[in-house]
Amino acid sequence: MKYDRKISVFLSLVGVMFISLGLMLSFDNKPSFVANTETTLNANMTSLKVGQEVIVTLDLGNYSDVTSGYNAYKAKLIYDQNIFEQVLQDDFISLNDWEELEYNPDTFEFVAIKKVGSKTLENVVQVRLRVKTTADAGTTTIKINNIVTSEGRKDIVVDDKSVDVHVIRDQVTNPDDTNTGDSSNNNESNNNEVNNSYDNSSSSSNNSFNTIYSNNSSSESSDKVNDQNTTEIDKDDHNTIETSKEDQEEASDSVDDKKEEKVEEREVDNIRRDSFIVFITIMLLFLIILIILYRKKRNDNKKQANMLFMFALMGVCYLLFAGSVYAAYNLFKGELNEDGKINYDDLKLLELHLINKKTIPSYLLENADMNSDDKITVTDLTLLVRKLEKTLDYEVEFIEIDQQNQYIPKNSDFTLSFKATVLYGAKIEKVKINDVYYDVVEDNENDIYHVVLNSSNKAGSINYHFSEVMLNNEQKVNVDFTESIEVLKDKPSVANYVVKDNLDDSTLNITFDLVDSDSAVTSGKVEITDDAGNIVKEQDVKKGSNSIMLSVIEGKIYTAKFSVGYNLTNDKDLVDSNLVGKIEELKELQLISDYQFEISTFATEKDTYFANEKVKIYFDSSNTSKYVPNLIRINGKDYDVHIENGRFVVVLPEFKDFGKKNIKPEMITLSNGKTFKIEDDFDLDINVIKRAPTVSEFMLEENSENGEVTVNFDVNDEDKALLDRKSTRLNS
Repeated sequence: MKYDRKISVFLSLVGVMFISLGLMLSFDNKPSFVANTETTLNANMTSLKVGQEVIVTLDLGNYSDVTSGYNAYKAKLIYDQNIFEQVLQDDFISLNDWEELEYNPDTFEFVAIKKVGSKTLENVVQVRLRVKTTADAGTTTIKINNIVTSEGRKDIVVDDKSVDVHVIRDQVTNPDDTNTGDSSNNNESNNNEVNNSYDNSSSSSNNSFNTIYSNNSSSESSDKVNDQNTTEIDKDDHNTIETSKEDQEEASDSVDDKKEEKVEEREVDNIRRDSFIVFITIMLLFLIILIILYRKKRNDNKKQANMLFMFALMGVCYLLFAGSVYAAYNLFKGELNEDGKINYDDLKLLELHLINKKTIPSYLLENADMNSDDKITVTDLTLLVRKLEKTLDYEVEFIEIDQQNQYIPKNSDFTLSFKATVLYGAKIEKVKINDVYYDVVEDNENDIYHVVLNSSNKAGSINYHFSEVMLNNEQKVNVDFTESIEVLKDKPSVANYVVKDNLDDSTLNITFDLVDSDSAVTSGKVEITDDAGNIVKEQDVKKGSNSIMLSVIEGKIYTAKFSVGYNLTNDKDLVDSNLVGKIEELKELQLISDYQFEISTFATEKDTYFANEKVKIYFDSSNTSKYVPNLIRINGKDYDVHIENGRFVVVLPEFKDFGKKNIKPEMITLSNGKTFKIEDDFDLDINVIKRAPTVSEFMLEENSENGEVTVNFDVNDEDKALLDRKSTRLNS
């Protein structure tokens, strides 16, 4: 029952995690916003005749909330298709370095970019509209709606702009027209009609005015006929205009429907992706439960345990496969045409997608979503421009993680791990730490990077400050992150142990150094016991030189036990046995009246050595005690002594320079601390010489045409022994 309750509690916690994960996946905090702008739409002419052209100019700029400049915009052109001819791509002219303009005549949307961000009010585009020859006189409105721009953070919605223009028709005069009798009245009447026609043209675009002059005596009847015809034409044209507007509205509604379908399709893709992540999480938790059950059952019921193990193994395989699929799904941000490159061909596809002229496949929408807000907008186009122009405002966020190597020895290479997320799919290639650049290696997942550093020669907490990163697109981003690593203290040691005997008063004077360069010692003492185990002397030891005076009985054996506690870190509560411990050494003590110490046959292996070659020295020694030499002082330095093939051996480090070298032994220390000066002359002389040059990679190449032979080879001269670097040409 107790076990079942634990499982129930665990499953309840898993349920809470799923609910929290669902809430996080459904949260969106990146809406568009309206910025304060100076935006205008101007026309070069406000009164037009049929067949004439008007050029409208859109100005954008002076955004109060923009700091980096805007690099893209999208808008929609609205015009009366019964008044103007169809606007095409060639009717658009980009200004002030705005370029890559694309227009969709079916949806009336257009989009453009500027590689260098713009901050000031400027002309961005001109549109040429030509009045149809069949256009009616009147006032018509040219609008640019749905204006959206961006500086890379969020979409900036701009107010719609419009401009009114007047369309007027020229008077149509019959060349055979002559006036007789009441011609002046006819002229006056006709002029009034012309004036009325112009006045009315400014108030309605649906009125048509035609003035016809005639010398027919039945002009009144003719005028009535013309008036009737004009009225019919007006009605037809009015119906045509209304139909055109309805068509444009239907086209606009169709575009909106397409956008809604794309949004729904995008949302479905996001739901699928999020569901995929949730499913992977469920599988991972299910795998953990299986492992827990397996550990519980493996001793009680092996059959059930084996079945659980098989389920767990299948779960691991599935997670590996699913992880590979998900990693393959996430391609490079901005790569839209599947050619493995990110360039302006991809940008063109994104522009066409935004104006509904060409649709990006659903499986590539993740790459088009540059800011990963689950929407394809002008902001994504701006970010792609900046990525191509290497002016993208990349942001790098560091996340603290636990270090595998929290404590590092002095002067050693170690791997520092860090987690960092980079916007827009970029990856980190190098990091600048403490003003030095280092290459990094990325894990396959989880945004984990590793960098190999060298620790300090000084113990204590060392700060590694990240000030800059270099991305895989050669962009540099300033960062401010510090990771601390503790460099371990040197382990303390007992050195220079010497015992001097005084036969006159039967005492031993013990001297030694407690070497503790980093103050790692936490406690220390020496305990001296006799051969029966009785404590005869006990004394605390301190850092540096120590001295103990001990009264002894000649020939009796005593034991000195050194016990030194240490902590190689600054953490006083640490209990790690590898970093906190004790040094324990045992030294035998004995007062001996006559050792009868002797040394002989002091010699080296050979007389000549190369630079960087160690020197091995052999010697023989004897005395009446059981204690043997364990240290020898040569040329003022102490070296360890070991036994090899029945002889005492000491190894000297290599010499760095060349020439004759003198080796002078000065003192030998036995294992019990007794020292003996070497009075006899055992000096040795050796020669340190340069290595002879060598030749490698020797190759012969014969040229049959001119009878020449070319000889290629490498000369290795490690010690710079060559005196003459000449080649001789031999003729055969």
